[in-house]
Amino acid sequence: MMGRRTRNFMIGDNDFEHVGNRHFILSRSTFPGSGRFNSHWLGDNWRSWDYLKLSIAGIMNMNMFGIPHTGADVCGFFGEKKDEELCLRWI
Repeated sequence: MMGRRTRNFMIGDNDFEHVGNRHFILSRSTFPGSGRFNSHWLGDNWRSWDYLKLSIAGIMNMNMFGIPHTGADVCGFFGEKKDEELCLRWI
C-alpha cells in the first residue's frame, strides 16, 4: 500500500513539482499485484553461484506474482572474492 500511495502522490499531487514525469518506485516489501505501482528488489545477496541460481528463481517467482520489474544485486553484494565469470553470467 505504501507503493500505491507513493505513486498516487507522484502523479496526482499538484504541490509535487515533478507531476507528470515518469516515476520509479522501488520496494523490497511487496505483495501479489503490487507491480502495478512499484518495482521489487530481492535484497542483498552473496557472491556465489548458488545465489545466482536463487536470484533467477526469485525474479521468476515475482513475475508470476504480478511484479514484472524485479531485480537482484548483480555480482552479489556480500563477499570479498570477485569472480569475473560469475559476474558475466549474472549480467
